[in-house]
Amino acid sequence: MSTALDKPDRPDGSGRTEQSGRSGGAGGAATGRTTGTSVARRRARTAVWSAAAAALLVLLTGIALGTGQVEMTAWEALRALAGYGDSGNVLVVQEFRAPRVVSALIAGAGAGNG
Repeated sequence: MSTALDKPDRPDGSGRTEQSGRSGGAGGAATGRTTGTSVARRRARTAVWSAAAAALLVLLTGIALGTGQVEMTAWEALRALAGYGDSGNVLVVQEFRAPRVVSALIAGAGAGNG
């Protein structure tokens, strides 16, 4: 005797239905399919958030390089990182602050992947 479970719902024979658990909505949300427009919108949104996160990372890196007992602006710290500017700033940034910032970036990336 054949039951409804014996018959595959999909042409590939997996027996799974194409419902995503949501009902209604544009773009075929009820069938689990997405249209090209929603995929493009999602990619654009991801690109905007990624660019904003990268800009924030650069800003915070500059602030972290400039923060400490030896006072300097973020711009002076970034110049010192490249080897330009006051020799004292270059020493402080390249020998002490940059390794601290790189360690923090690696630890943050590891925590984000965990």
